[in-house]
Amino acid sequence: MVMCNNNAAANRCCCAALVNGGRLITPTLFRASQAQADAEAVQVISAKTSKNMRDLMRMNVEKGSGKRAEVPGFRVGGKTGTAEKVVNGRYSSKVRFNAFLATSQLMTLNMWF
Repeated sequence: MVMCNNNAAANRCCCAALVNGGRLITPTLFRASQAQADAEAVQVISAKTSKNMRDLMRMNVEKGSGKRAEVPGFRVGGKTGTAEKVVNGRYSSKVRFNAFLATSQLMTLNMWF
């Protein structure tokens, strides 16, 4: 099972579980059938909570800070994040780390800028 560590692949995997009905599925480079993926999936949140997260992430793209992620023909949802960067061993209020995690019916991806 994938642990939700703080790296890009684990981040996408955990986000996918938030929006796919609540099932954590270990990523692989090998093709697998839906039945194989379902057999390995672990239910980590309820399907109702997953739907609520999808709706909230979608609302962020429709009405919130993620508007520029809108793609015609896709139901894109996302979550923005901002943090202060460490400069010379201290958090700086002038230098920011920005991130956006996006999800659609086809994929989940994260971006840093």
